Amino acid sequence: MPEVTTQAITNESQPLPTQPPQIGGWLIVIAVGLVLSLLQNLTQLPQVLGALGGPIWVRLTTPASPLYHPYWKIAIIYAAITGCFYFVMNVVMLILFFGRRRLFPKLTVALIPTIFILSLAGYYFVGLIPGVAERPAHLTNGHLLIGKFVALHVWIPYLLVSKRVKQTFVC
Repeated sequence: MPEVTTQAITNESQPLPTQPPQIGGWLIVIAVGLVLSLLQNLTQLPQVLGALGGPIWVRLTTPASPLYHPYWKIAIIYAAITGCFYFVMNVVMLILFFGRRRLFPKLTVALIPTIFILSLAGYYFVGLIPGVAERPAHLTNGHLLIGKFVALHVWIPYLLVSKRVKQTFVC
Protein backbone atom coordinates (compact mmCIF):
# COMPACT_ATOMS: atom_id res chain seq x y z
CA MET A 1 0.00 0.00 0.00
CA PRO A 2 2.74 2.57 0.74
CA GLU A 3 4.12 2.00 -2.75
CA VAL A 4 0.85 3.11 -4.33
CA THR A 5 0.85 6.29 -2.25
CA THR A 6 4.46 7.02 -3.15
CA GLN A 7 3.67 6.44 -6.82
CA ALA A 8 0.65 8.76 -6.65
CA ILE A 9 2.72 11.51 -5.01
CA THR A 10 5.48 11.12 -7.59
CA ASN A 11 3.01 11.43 -10.49
CA GLU A 12 1.43 14.55 -8.99
CA SER A 13 4.77 16.29 -8.57
CA GLN A 14 5.67 15.92 -12.25
CA PRO A 15 4.38 18.72 -14.47
CA LEU A 16 1.57 17.74 -16.80
CA PRO A 17 2.44 17.95 -20.47
CA THR A 18 1.05 21.17 -21.92
CA GLN A 19 -1.27 21.01 -24.90
CA PRO A 20 -0.72 23.44 -27.74
CA PRO A 21 -3.28 26.26 -27.64
CA GLN A 22 -6.40 25.94 -29.72
CA ILE A 23 -6.67 27.94 -32.89
CA GLY A 24 -7.75 31.36 -31.69
CA GLY A 25 -6.90 35.03 -31.70
CA TRP A 26 -5.76 36.33 -35.07
CA LEU A 27 -5.46 32.75 -36.33
CA ILE A 28 -9.26 32.76 -36.59
CA VAL A 29 -8.92 35.45 -39.27
CA ILE A 30 -6.48 33.20 -41.15
CA ALA A 31 -8.86 30.23 -40.81
CA VAL A 32 -11.78 32.26 -42.19
CA GLY A 33 -9.56 33.53 -45.02
CA LEU A 34 -8.49 30.01 -45.95
CA VAL A 35 -12.08 28.75 -46.03
CA LEU A 36 -13.30 31.76 -48.04
CA SER A 37 -10.38 31.33 -50.45
CA LEU A 38 -11.35 27.71 -50.99
CA LEU A 39 -14.93 28.72 -51.76
CA GLN A 40 -13.68 31.39 -54.16
CA ASN A 41 -11.36 28.90 -55.86
CA LEU A 42 -14.17 26.36 -56.16
CA THR A 43 -16.36 28.89 -57.96
CA GLN A 44 -13.70 30.46 -60.20
CA LEU A 45 -11.74 27.38 -61.25
CA PRO A 46 -14.56 25.74 -63.28
CA GLN A 47 -15.10 29.03 -65.13
CA VAL A 48 -11.42 29.37 -66.01
CA LEU A 49 -11.04 25.72 -67.00
CA GLY A 50 -14.25 25.94 -69.03
CA ALA A 51 -12.69 28.68 -71.14
CA LEU A 52 -9.86 26.38 -72.24
CA GLY A 53 -11.60 24.38 -74.92
CA GLY A 54 -15.10 25.65 -75.37
CA PRO A 55 -16.77 28.39 -77.35
CA ILE A 56 -15.16 31.11 -75.22
CA TRP A 57 -11.72 29.91 -76.29
CA VAL A 58 -12.76 29.96 -79.96
CA ARG A 59 -14.27 33.47 -79.73
CA LEU A 60 -11.23 34.93 -78.00
CA THR A 61 -8.39 33.13 -79.80
CA THR A 62 -9.61 32.89 -83.40
CA PRO A 63 -8.09 35.69 -85.52
CA ALA A 64 -11.35 36.17 -87.48
CA SER A 65 -13.33 36.85 -84.29
CA PRO A 66 -14.09 40.49 -83.37
CA LEU A 67 -13.01 39.71 -79.77
CA TYR A 68 -9.66 38.26 -80.85
CA HIS A 69 -6.44 39.43 -79.34
CA PRO A 70 -3.15 37.48 -79.52
CA TYR A 71 -2.66 37.69 -75.73
CA TRP A 72 -5.92 35.92 -74.91
CA LYS A 73 -4.28 32.49 -75.27
CA ILE A 74 -1.53 33.39 -72.83
CA ALA A 75 -3.97 35.00 -70.40
CA ILE A 76 -6.40 32.07 -70.39
CA ILE A 77 -3.71 29.38 -70.10
CA TYR A 78 -1.96 31.36 -67.37
CA ALA A 79 -5.26 31.79 -65.47
CA ALA A 80 -5.94 28.04 -65.71
CA ILE A 81 -2.48 27.06 -64.47
CA THR A 82 -2.46 29.55 -61.61
CA GLY A 83 -6.06 28.71 -60.72
CA CYS A 84 -5.14 25.03 -60.35
CA PHE A 85 -2.07 25.98 -58.31
CA TYR A 86 -4.14 28.22 -56.00
CA PHE A 87 -6.72 25.48 -55.48
CA VAL A 88 -4.18 22.75 -54.69
CA MET A 89 -2.20 24.99 -52.36
CA ASN A 90 -5.39 26.15 -50.65
CA VAL A 91 -6.33 22.55 -49.86
CA VAL A 92 -2.79 21.80 -48.64
CA MET A 93 -2.81 24.91 -46.45
CA LEU A 94 -6.18 24.01 -44.92
CA ILE A 95 -4.91 20.54 -44.05
CA LEU A 96 -1.72 21.94 -42.52
CA PHE A 97 -3.59 24.70 -40.68
CA PHE A 98 -6.26 22.56 -39.04
CA GLY A 99 -3.71 19.80 -38.40
CA ARG A 100 -1.64 22.48 -36.64
CA ARG A 101 1.42 21.37 -38.57
CA ARG A 102 4.75 23.08 -38.02
CA LEU A 103 5.11 23.48 -41.80
CA PHE A 104 2.06 25.79 -42.03
CA PRO A 105 3.70 29.10 -41.02
CA LYS A 106 6.83 28.43 -43.08
CA LEU A 107 4.90 27.48 -46.20
CA THR A 108 2.53 30.41 -45.74
CA VAL A 109 5.44 32.84 -45.51
CA ALA A 110 6.67 31.49 -48.86
CA LEU A 111 3.25 31.28 -50.52
CA ILE A 112 1.93 34.75 -49.71
CA PRO A 113 4.54 36.58 -51.83
CA THR A 114 4.42 33.84 -54.48
CA ILE A 115 0.67 34.23 -54.88
CA PHE A 116 1.04 38.02 -54.93
CA ILE A 117 3.63 37.83 -57.72
CA LEU A 118 1.51 35.34 -59.70
CA SER A 119 -1.53 37.61 -59.29
CA LEU A 120 0.48 40.64 -60.37
CA ALA A 121 1.71 38.79 -63.46
CA GLY A 122 -1.85 37.71 -64.31
CA TYR A 123 -3.04 41.29 -63.90
CA TYR A 124 -0.27 42.42 -66.24
CA PHE A 125 -1.05 39.78 -68.90
CA VAL A 126 -4.75 40.61 -68.94
CA GLY A 127 -3.93 44.33 -68.95
CA LEU A 128 -2.17 43.87 -72.29
CA ILE A 129 -5.56 43.23 -73.87
CA PRO A 130 -7.10 46.68 -74.57
CA GLY A 131 -10.70 45.47 -74.25
CA VAL A 132 -9.96 44.26 -70.72
CA ALA A 133 -7.64 47.06 -69.61
CA GLU A 134 -10.32 49.66 -70.34
CA ARG A 135 -12.93 48.04 -68.11
CA PRO A 136 -13.59 49.27 -64.55
CA ALA A 137 -13.24 45.69 -63.28
CA HIS A 138 -9.57 45.73 -64.27
CA LEU A 139 -9.03 48.83 -62.14
CA THR A 140 -10.83 47.12 -59.25
CA ASN A 141 -8.47 44.16 -59.57
CA GLY A 142 -5.58 46.60 -59.31
CA HIS A 143 -7.00 47.87 -56.04
CA LEU A 144 -7.32 44.27 -54.81
CA LEU A 145 -3.63 43.78 -55.58
CA ILE A 146 -2.81 46.76 -53.38
CA GLY A 147 -4.82 45.12 -50.59
CA LYS A 148 -2.90 41.88 -51.09
CA PHE A 149 0.36 43.81 -50.94
CA VAL A 150 -0.62 45.36 -47.61
CA ALA A 151 -1.81 41.99 -46.26
CA LEU A 152 1.51 40.47 -47.27
CA HIS A 153 3.28 42.97 -45.02
CA VAL A 154 0.95 42.23 -42.10
CA TRP A 155 0.67 38.44 -42.13
CA ILE A 156 4.28 37.50 -42.85
CA PRO A 157 5.67 39.31 -39.78
CA TYR A 158 2.80 37.95 -37.67
CA LEU A 159 3.54 34.37 -38.73
CA LEU A 160 7.26 34.83 -38.12
CA VAL A 161 7.08 36.59 -34.74
CA SER A 162 3.84 35.55 -33.00
CA LYS A 163 4.16 33.43 -29.87
CA ARG A 164 0.69 31.99 -30.49
CA VAL A 165 1.78 30.78 -33.93
CA LYS A 166 4.90 29.15 -32.48
CA GLN A 167 2.85 27.46 -29.74
CA THR A 168 -0.06 26.40 -31.97
CA PHE A 169 1.73 24.83 -34.93
CA VAL A 170 3.81 22.16 -33.23
CA CYS A 171 2.88 18.87 -34.90
